[in-house]
Amino acid sequence: MSYSSHETPILPNQPTTFSLPFNLITTDEVHQCEISELHHRTQPFEHVHSIESDASQDCVTGNEFDDKTKTRMIPSLQSMNPADVEWALNNIVTISYECPQKLLLNENPALLEALLLKAETCLQNTLFFNIKSTDNTESHRMILKILHIIRNFSFIESNTRVFAASSNFKQMLIKCLVMTNSSHYSHCIDILENMTPFVELGPFDSIIGCLNNLLMTATERSVILGSVRVLTMLASSSASNLHYLLPTSTQVANRTTQFLIVNDEELIGVSLEYLYQYSRQSVSFGQHLLALHDGADIGIMVSLLMTPCKYFSPILVHVSQQDSPPQPPPITPPQRSNSAESILFSHHQHGSVPCVPNLTSYQQLDEPYRCLGWLKDKFELSSASSELSLDDMYLLYEMRFGHEKALRMKEFYTVLRIAFPIATGSADSPIHQVQQGAILEGTTIRGLQVKMNILQDGKNYYLFF
Repeated sequence: MSYSSHETPILPNQPTTFSLPFNLITTDEVHQCEISELHHRTQPFEHVHSIESDASQDCVTGNEFDDKTKTRMIPSLQSMNPADVEWALNNIVTISYECPQKLLLNENPALLEALLLKAETCLQNTLFFNIKSTDNTESHRMILKILHIIRNFSFIESNTRVFAASSNFKQMLIKCLVMTNSSHYSHCIDILENMTPFVELGPFDSIIGCLNNLLMTATERSVILGSVRVLTMLASSSASNLHYLLPTSTQVANRTTQFLIVNDEELIGVSLEYLYQYSRQSVSFGQHLLALHDGADIGIMVSLLMTPCKYFSPILVHVSQQDSPPQPPPITPPQRSNSAESILFSHHQHGSVPCVPNLTSYQQLDEPYRCLGWLKDKFELSSASSELSLDDMYLLYEMRFGHEKALRMKEFYTVLRIAFPIATGSADSPIHQVQQGAILEGTTIRGLQVKMNILQDGKNYYLFF
C-alpha cells in the first residue's frame, strides 16, 4: 500500500517479540453484530431467499429495495439523528447481502465516502477520546456494522478494486486491526482476503505489521487462518510485495512452524502453503527454515507426507493432470434400481459387487461410511409403535460428528435409507400394506429405536480433550 505524505502509518512494521501459545487458539468465536447473523456463515451470493410465510425480514427488505430507498440512504447516514443512521446502516447491511449488485461502489462512490466518514468518527471516539462506556459501546457496534457491510461488498471484484485504490479505506482498516476489541478482526481479515489480488504494498507497510501482530497474539482460529492466507497470497501476487514481506518472514516462519503439530488439518495446510511460497522464492528463507529448531520441522513435514488430506483446499498448489500419476481406466458402475445408494457406491467398484469397508471401526472411516456405521451401531429396527424424529436423529449425528465435516441432512437421510430401508406410509395405512422395515411419516420414523449404547457415544473421542 502506498500512502500520501500527510498520512502516518498506525502500526510500524516492527518485529513482535511476544506470541501466545498455539494451544490457546479458540474455535468458538461468535460475531457480535446482531444484524443478520446468517450473513457471517455464507457469502452473499450463496444466500437463498425464503418464500415461506415466516420469511426473514432481511429477504423482504432486500426484495423491496428501490431507487427511492437508495436515495434516502446516504442523507440518513450523514444525519445527526441516531435513529436515521441506525435505519440506514441496518438497511445497507441487508442490501449488501441480499443484492449487493444494486449498490456497486464504483457507481455509488458517495456511499463508501459516507461509510468511511461515519467509521472515522467512531474510531476517533474509541481510539483517542476518553468517552463514556455506553458511547464507546455504541461506537464499537456501529463500526462492526460498517465492517459487516464492507465485508459483504468485498465479494464483488469491482468493489474490492475500489477498496484497494482508496487510501482512506486502507487507513480505516488498519485502525480496526489495532483496536483492542477483537470482534472486528474477523471482518477485517475477510475483507483483506478478498482485496489481496489488488493490494500493492509499500516499504514499512502497516498492513504487514498488523498481520504479523495478529498472527502472534490472536487466539481466534479464523483470524489466524486468514492472516496466514493473506500473507501467502500477498507474496504470490507480485514481486514487489514479496520484497517488502521478506524482512519479517523469518519471524512469521517461527510462528507458522508451531502450527504444524496442531490437530487442525486446515491450519497445518495454510502454514505449509506459506512456507512453500516463501521458501521457493527466497534462498535465505529456505536456509532459515532448514536451520529452525535444529531441522526438526523438516522431520515433521516428512511425517505429514503420510497424512491423508480430507478437507484442506490449497489456494496456490494444485496438482495438474499431467503431474498426477497415471490412473487406471474408469470402471463403469452397474445400474442400480435404488438411486439413493449412489452416494455409497460411487467409488470402490469391484465388478458388480459393491465394496463396503468393515464398519466396526466406523469412527476412522470417511463419510458416508462413517455415518452408515454409526447408524447401524446406534439404532435398530423395532415394532411399528416405536417412533423417532428424523430431526432428532440428525441432531444426535451432528453432535457426534459436527466438528469433523458431518454430512448434511439430505445426504444423512440417503444413508439412513440404505442402513434401514424406509418405506413411506401414513398413520391410517395397515402395517401389512407397507413393506417390512422402518416407515417414514412426514419427519417421523416408525419402526426404529435407539440402542442403549448411544449413551457411550463418542467416549473414545472425548478422551483426547
